[in-house]
Amino acid sequence: MFNGVLNDKQNKNHLAEWRFGAGKTTIANALVKAIPNSYLFDPEHAGSYINHTIPENIKCSDFQDHYEWRMINRMMLNKLLRQYFGIIVIPMTITKKDYYYKITKDIDSAIIKNFFLKADRETLENRLIERGDNVDSWPHQQIERCLKAFDQIEIYHMIDTSEKEIDEIVSSILIEIS
Repeated sequence: MFNGVLNDKQNKNHLAEWRFGAGKTTIANALVKAIPNSYLFDPEHAGSYINHTIPENIKCSDFQDHYEWRMINRMMLNKLLRQYFGIIVIPMTITKKDYYYKITKDIDSAIIKNFFLKADRETLENRLIERGDNVDSWPHQQIERCLKAFDQIEIYHMIDTSEKEIDEIVSSILIEIS
C-alpha cells in the first residue's frame, strides 16, 4: 500500500495508498526519480519518532493509533503544501478511513488523487519474505487486516501490482497525474 500526496505545478495534489508488500516504497522511490522537483515524505518517520520517545507501556501496537502520529503528519503535510512547490510523494498504508480523513481534512479534496496498489495474498506474502520479513513479522500479521480494510474503501484508483513490473506501475501513475 502506498500513500502519497503529489503536488504538481498547478498546485494539484495526488494521494496514493498501498498495502504492505504491494510495492509502495519501491514505487514511491521510482516516482521521485521519474518526476522532476519531487519530494519523498514518509509519514512512518513520525511513527518511528513516537515509538523511540515514549515508554513501552504506553505504545500502541500500531503507531497510527497514536493521535499524535496523525496530527504530526497532518501538520507536516499542510506545511509542505504551503511551502513546497514540487510534487510530494508519500508511501503509506492507512487501514482506517477516519485516520486518512483526519490527516487530509485541511487539504482540498479536489486536488487529491488517490491510488491504491493492490496485490493478492500470495504476492504480498512472497514480497514480504523476499525483503526479509519472516512470516511472524508485523507486516505479515497485517495482511488480513489490510485485505479486509481496503475492500471497504472506495476512494482509490486501483492498480493491481501482482503481475506488473515497476516501470509499468510507475507509468500508469504518471499518466493519471499528468
